[in-house]
This record gives sequence, C-alpha cells and structure tokens, in this order.
Amino acid sequence: MFTANQVLFGVVVFFALYYIYKSREGLENTKTVTNLATCSDCTIWNSRDASAKCDKLCKINNPDKGVSYTGNWTTVGKGASCECSFEGAYKKQFIGCPTSNSLGTSDCFFWNNNDAKTNCQYVCDKFLPGKGSKWTGQWKNTSANTSACECEYYD
Repeated sequence: MFTANQVLFGVVVFFALYYIYKSREGLENTKTVTNLATCSDCTIWNSRDASAKCDKLCKINNPDKGVSYTGNWTTVGKGASCECSFEGAYKKQFIGCPTSNSLGTSDCFFWNNNDAKTNCQYVCDKFLPGKGSKWTGQWKNTSANTSACECEYYD
C-alpha cells in the first residue's frame, strides 16, 4: 500500500503536471487567434448558409494559416462578417514609422514617453493591420527624425 506521504506526493505531482499542460500555450509561444473576415457583397441568410460561405471566406483571407470558421457571423450592411480562428505564433518586434506624414506630422520622432503613449498603439495598428497588435510600452529613437515602437502580436 501507499503511505500518506506517497499519496500526497502523487497528488502534488499530478496537479503540477496538469498546470504545465494547461499552460502549454504559453510555453509553446502560440495561442488560438480569432479575426474577422468580411465580405461587402455577401448576403448570408441563415446559419447553414453562413457555414458554407464563411468557411470559404476564412480560407481565402488566411490561406496559409490552417484557419477554420468558428460558427460566429454577423451581417454588416449588405455584406457579412465571419469569425475565423487559427493557431498563431507569438511575435514581438520594433515597428518604425516612416517620415512621410504617417502620423499626420512632418516627422515621426517621439520626444518622450507621452509622445510614445499618444502614437505607438496607432503605429502598431497601422503597420500590423489585422493582427490584433498591442504596444508593449517600449519605444526607441532610430534616427534624428524617426522612432520605433515595440509591438506584440500573434501571426
């Protein structure tokens, strides 16, 4: 038979392994990412119609990601929006904004944290469209006229 200490040890090991298993998404650096695929001239009549159209739409909009239709959809004007999901790999990188009025100013130089707080999420969204990017709070000046923001996203 097992002693109380052996049983307790087994229970602790079980829960530790279970926790690691549940946290594997973070350990593998991937997670399930959802995004919307829209079609401006698609009319969806019901869930069955959505299943057929959205599955194709998800695969057309994300051809290389092993994407699948989640079953969620909405009508948008005369079109439709379908929710797609795929396993995405975590990425983090500095994104620089060019000097060509990308922020509505003559340059893209941040003087301080307040400038970065005002502009960096916009830079992440603009230069990584559709990736659900978020500014990490880090930024740096890359030249006398430009700065870069660190963005994280799943691709």
